[in-house]
Amino acid sequence: MNRYAALFLVFLAPGLSKASLSAQERAAVRGAMADIARFDLADGRRGLAVALFSEGKIDFVAPRDQGFVGPLRAELFAGKQFEESKLVRQDSQIDFSWGYEAPGPGVPADKFSVRWTGQIRVERAGEYVFYTQTDDGARLTVDGRLIIDRWQDMGTTEFSGKINLTPGRSYDIKMEHYDAGGAAEARLLWSGPGQPKSVIGPIGQLAQSAPLFELERPPLRLAAGDFNGDKKQDLAVLHSGFPGNVTVLLQTLDGFESMTSNTGMDPSSMIVQDVDGDGKPEIVVSSSSSRDVRVYKITQNSLLQTAVFNTGSTTGETVALLRKDGRSDLAVALPGKKTILILGPALEEKARLETTDPARTLVAGDFNNDGATDVAAFDDSGQMYYWAGRGNGFAPAETFASGRVVAVISASAGILAIDQSGKLSLLKRSGSTWSANPRMDLGRGANRIVRIANGIAVCEPSQGTIAILKGE
Repeated sequence: MNRYAALFLVFLAPGLSKASLSAQERAAVRGAMADIARFDLADGRRGLAVALFSEGKIDFVAPRDQGFVGPLRAELFAGKQFEESKLVRQDSQIDFSWGYEAPGPGVPADKFSVRWTGQIRVERAGEYVFYTQTDDGARLTVDGRLIIDRWQDMGTTEFSGKINLTPGRSYDIKMEHYDAGGAAEARLLWSGPGQPKSVIGPIGQLAQSAPLFELERPPLRLAAGDFNGDKKQDLAVLHSGFPGNVTVLLQTLDGFESMTSNTGMDPSSMIVQDVDGDGKPEIVVSSSSSRDVRVYKITQNSLLQTAVFNTGSTTGETVALLRKDGRSDLAVALPGKKTILILGPALEEKARLETTDPARTLVAGDFNNDGATDVAAFDDSGQMYYWAGRGNGFAPAETFASGRVVAVISASAGILAIDQSGKLSLLKRSGSTWSANPRMDLGRGANRIVRIANGIAVCEPSQGTIAILKGE
């Protein structure tokens, strides 16, 4: 039934207080992910940009602002005319391909019927087209009007009906379907003002929010920022392989304007940060092969390199350290030298922090609540190193056995970390002691984590899986 990779949504109460959860909803991204980034659309919807590596495209997902109001009541019957009730359940959407299997426990695989009832709400006024795709018969009623009536034996066929809908009210909706025998399926879609043709889902469910954007080369990393000062978020896309192209997607009311420049190196990581403190973010790219860290400004037609530093070693992650003067320092992991390199806004060397084993994963934040920016690094042996910010430097390192960490993000209460087995934990400092508080098991392979509105998003790129966690 699902044509795309699964998008796995898990909702957690504020505080991430539970140790394990079950899936509440499922949606889809349109390919295998390489990275995700928080991204706000020009129409105000807050969601995620998703890098689809194999497809060479960017997908955009956001919570649905219109659709079903809560779950549908699904009544399943034996017989083509609702003769004998067998099962009542709740469905979040009508998107079923049962084949030759029964549609539910106790329901026959042939000669059955289903009635779905619920309500639908829209945010944009205008004419909406509803589509049924069924094998066999289908009837659809919206706001008391029968707009599709195809109660007949047939193979999978699509029919449509139109109706004008107005924001501010909920409309009753009813779809009926029967199967005469053989394979069976039932699907309900719609299209309308600002609504691409898609399966109708519940309001709030994460779903595609904009057309796919096709790139010339596969995307490796994503980062968002307002590059031209027009108060709309834009997107920087780092491509894999030499010559290290960076595509900048400048968001307009109608879509995106793109420009691509090359860095002349084989890049490994990218962040977007206002390094020089002028109110406009720069793009910071590092490369393990060339061993460079480079800072680029956005011009009208290209990237302008403003600073470069040769680290003399392979590079891991780079994170920004916000300064009190509005500029940013950079921390760069140098696993080959077992060092964390601290660079100033002009990429001048300021400090080197040593680790016992190679560290590749970094996070920055005020983890001891003293107003200074701290740095934490995670090495290949499962050790965390923590350096508290002190004036223009750092306090001696504290260490903690964190386990092998693959992804981290700063949180108000500490550091959210995913280990190599897929366990999410909150690393918290109390006094001079660190502790790990398990939150949930995401499953092996989870290795990306980003902050979103009122929570975080975690993804497992090879499976196309995203977990949305409310709170932190």
